[in-house]
Amino acid sequence: MISNYWKSSRPKNIEWLNHFQVNRKAEISFLDSSTQSESGEVTEHEIESIQSWVAAFINRCAKVIRDFPALVEQKALTPRQKELLLP
Repeated sequence: MISNYWKSSRPKNIEWLNHFQVNRKAEISFLDSSTQSESGEVTEHEIESIQSWVAAFINRCAKVIRDFPALVEQKALTPRQKELLLP
């Protein structure tokens, strides 16, 4: 079910996110390293794209688990993960 939520919440209008694969265990992997910038670093636009995806996933899960956004914010992520994943 979680895998399906990740897949269905991925923004359709952001082509770059299609390079991520979500398997049946809800593990996410990046498939195409040729799309990375020359420096190998993620661009600001790519970070914003990932944040949009994470926000959509959290909103989707909140329809089933009402306090899911608070759980993610308070318990599920490290400070660094929050900085990277939450807008």
